Amino acid sequence: MVERGPGQKLTERPVSIDLAEFEDCYDQPQWWHYQAMADNAKQYALQQKEQQSASPTALREEEKQAPPSTLGSGSSTQRPPAVVEESAVENFLNPTIVPSITVLRKYIPQAAFDFVPARIDVMWESEDSMQRMIFHESQPLEQREQDALDGFRRYIRDNNLFLPQGYDNETRLIERFLEGARFKVEDAYKQLMFHHEFVQGFPIQIDAFKSWKEELNKGYAYVYRRDRSFRPLFIMNVNKVKKVKTDHETLINMSTFMIQFIITHALIPGKVENWVSIIDMKDVGITEIPKTLITKMTKPLQDLFKSRLYRLYIINSQWAIKIVWSIAKNVVDPLTIKKFCLQGDKFQKELHSLVDPSQLEKKFGGTLPDKVDNFFPPDLA
Repeated sequence: MVERGPGQKLTERPVSIDLAEFEDCYDQPQWWHYQAMADNAKQYALQQKEQQSASPTALREEEKQAPPSTLGSGSSTQRPPAVVEESAVENFLNPTIVPSITVLRKYIPQAAFDFVPARIDVMWESEDSMQRMIFHESQPLEQREQDALDGFRRYIRDNNLFLPQGYDNETRLIERFLEGARFKVEDAYKQLMFHHEFVQGFPIQIDAFKSWKEELNKGYAYVYRRDRSFRPLFIMNVNKVKKVKTDHETLINMSTFMIQFIITHALIPGKVENWVSIIDMKDVGITEIPKTLITKMTKPLQDLFKSRLYRLYIINSQWAIKIVWSIAKNVVDPLTIKKFCLQGDKFQKELHSLVDPSQLEKKFGGTLPDKVDNFFPPDLA
């Protein structure tokens, strides 16, 4: 075991997390996710072999002798999570904490760890604008981005503002919020702190999770398989959404929970940091679009999860294009709108350019059976 301070990379094998041991670190969201996955992805297969051959007794002795590590970008220290044997047990109550490697393998295919993102995966570009998609330090910033980040740090320092741990480290979450706010430092700081308050709301109560799981398994919004660059696919069936009786606040809370779950369970910092959304408008009448719900859900998702959407397909929407567009342009930032692809019922060619048919259900022109149950936990591997 090695001590890991700010800026250091862990070169030894990733370890599992005993969440009972890790409860005192709930206020350090996501740092372990990035340490365990990003720093070790290239050596994933070798590390698994090492873990199988290592003695559990020796690992426990090694942990006892290890000094505490300095976490995040702050100065406080926390004891790192204990090294334990691999466990398939998941803690669904706190989606800000990465699960064990055994659990991650249920959601992430091995090929994703070997994936090398191309320029088009790292930076989304159009004729007159660009937006960074992958923020981890393994992907270098352009000079204008670095200058803006340095300026944001000075703004925080000069105004004696509180910056939570886990934001200004190898994850570059601080840069994600800065770019998401179009480099407006005051807006970026407000949204960063809004996100910090959000993650402080975990873990959730078991009764809330049971209720949300039941709702997620109704299949009106689910995550299923991946695109050609291993980005998860978010799918929304608007025909089912319009029949939902659950109150809007619960739906918003459930949606943010599911997205946070995907961030820690399905993404790989530095390789896969985004998702693709498919909104299916089939069999939805012109007066049946749940405009109020869509508007209420969009705002918190926009504020909490910056630069996460890679592409959004709205399909089977011949007549609905103008209505959907009128809603979107009022609640979605201009850069995100440029990622929208509105299609009628001849969407297959466009969709398949990004998603292989082997990863799509038959209703989307793919080879997979249409999914009818077991929507959560998601099938991603």
